[in-house]
Amino acid sequence: MVWDLNLDGNNNINIVRKQEELAQTLRNKLIFIRGEWRYEITVGIPYFEHILIDNPNLTIIESLFKKAILETNGVLKMLRFEMKLEKQILSVSFSVQSIYGDIEGQI
Repeated sequence: MVWDLNLDGNNNINIVRKQEELAQTLRNKLIFIRGEWRYEITVGIPYFEHILIDNPNLTIIESLFKKAILETNGVLKMLRFEMKLEKQILSVSFSVQSIYGDIEGQI
């Protein structure tokens, strides 16, 4: 069992629930750049190869994010996925069904 602590808006300390832990794992997984961790350079999203380039292929980017979400332990299926690229700002929002219930996230 993970005993991570959370500080809420009222400065109360509470234990992070599994659903919150999985939501944080998903968010971190989607913002982690491949090659960022020198001990395992194959982990992460290939931002420099597919996203931070001129004329990125949105189909490839969408498939990279969806694959990363669906391969996460505890995720059962994708319920919703939306991706927008406006004025060079990429935003992703999604919801998944997990072993802990439905989870929504965005980056």
